[in-house]
Amino acid sequence: MPDRERGAVLITALVMLLLLTLIGVTGTRTLLLEEQMSSNLHDHTVALEAAEAALLDGEAFVTELVNLTPFTGAGGLLGINDMEPTFTPALVWDDGNSRRYRSTLQLVGVQQPRWMVKLIGSKATETPSRAVGRGYGSGGGGGTLWLFRITAIGYGRQQRDDGADGTLPVTAVVLQSHYQRQL
Repeated sequence: MPDRERGAVLITALVMLLLLTLIGVTGTRTLLLEEQMSSNLHDHTVALEAAEAALLDGEAFVTELVNLTPFTGAGGLLGINDMEPTFTPALVWDDGNSRRYRSTLQLVGVQQPRWMVKLIGSKATETPSRAVGRGYGSGGGGGTLWLFRITAIGYGRQQRDDGADGTLPVTAVVLQSHYQRQL
C-alpha cells in the first residue's frame, strides 16, 4: 500500500499547482484590465480639462470683442447666417474652422485644444442686464445683448496611427457653452 500513497501525493501536488497557476493568470488579467481602465479614465480627464481650458479661452475672446466684424464664417468665428458643423469624431478641427487655444498647456504629448464661436443672435434691452451668468455685461443702461455659442474640443494623451504619416488622438471631449454680453 505505501506505493499507491506516493502516487496520490504527486497527483494532489499537480492539481494544487494547476489551481495556483489559474489563480495567478486570472489575477494578472484582472490587473491589466484595471490598469487599462485607469489609463482610459486619466486620458478622458486630460481631454476634459483641455476642453474646459479652450472653452474659457473662447469666452475670454468674446469678452475682449469690440465689435462683431470678426464673425465672417472663417477661422472659427461663425456669423448668424453661417452653418455650424456637425460635431462628430470625423470633424477635422483646423485653422479654417476653429482657433487654437491661445495659451500653452503644460501637458507633454497632448495636442493643443481648439475652439469656435457661433454668433447666435441679439436682443435689445431697455434696462440694465441682470447678471444671471458670466458675460452678461456689467452695466448700466440698455443696449443690445448678443448671444454666442462657444464650442471647444480637448484631446487626451493616447495616440493611434492615422493610416497615413501621422497620429490621431484616441480621446476627444467636445464641450459647449452659451455666452451673452453687451456690445
